[in-house]
Amino acid sequence: MLGRVGIKVRVDARPKTIFFQKIERLDTSFYLLGWGGGTTDAQGLLDPIVHRPDARTQKGGYNYGRVGDEQLDALIDAAGSEMNASRRSGLIAEAQRRVQAQHVVLPIHRQMITWASRRHVSPVVMPDNAVRAHWIRIEPGG
Repeated sequence: MLGRVGIKVRVDARPKTIFFQKIERLDTSFYLLGWGGGTTDAQGLLDPIVHRPDARTQKGGYNYGRVGDEQLDALIDAAGSEMNASRRSGLIAEAQRRVQAQHVVLPIHRQMITWASRRHVSPVVMPDNAVRAHWIRIEPGG
């Protein structure tokens, strides 16, 4: 898929102990990093991966490409402390537009957890991969 958009890569699969040493030394021009968590809030990606590394705030610790700019960092910082939900959404949207325009990250895969259940049990899989017990349907006679 990367080749279709003009990105030429050579897969160099390594155990994570070696892989992380290599990318932490910034010894790569392209890398694959999986990221997730218990929330789908954009700040959980913007602070550690998109923000430029900042020793004072501890942001950008996983931005191994060292990409970004001051304006993007300012948007991320403002969104992180904005209490007004509407203004915060606007700041996050603007930050995401800059990320996309600058190709700071290339999202290529969104992991979905596969849930299994008995034939008469119907769980609802949420975008954050959590199961909400009150949404599970259990048909009688299972």
